[in-house]
Amino acid sequence: LKRKFISFNGMIIQEINFLIVQAMAEFSPGKFDRFIELLAKDKRKLATTFVSLNSVAEDQDIDQSDIISKIAGENVTNLNEAEKIINEKINKNEPIVIDFESGALGIFRGEKPIKILTPLDFNQTQ
Repeated sequence: LKRKFISFNGMIIQEINFLIVQAMAEFSPGKFDRFIELLAKDKRKLATTFVSLNSVAEDQDIDQSDIISKIAGENVTNLNEAEKIINEKINKNEPIVIDFESGALGIFRGEKPIKILTPLDFNQTQ
């Protein structure tokens, strides 16, 4: 499994898989059962696996391990869909609304198109 993610407005967004569940169990034990349930039912979802301090995401009370329900009103199940929807909104200079299972609602803007990254890509942009 290659670790792929999107870095956007202070969040790292990843597809939920066994590696993510294992890592997130340490940080969010209360959500472990929900992650396992999604994997057992083969339901593909995205989650925030990191939220930067003093970021737009943190300012909007987005938590590490929040599960994404919708982006711009559309159900998303993988990073390709998320990238496409977010970039469409960025290109139109429209806000990007992200709904989370926790009830949190994030409203974001983007300055430039995003892309799916790997850890090697991320380290090169730092």
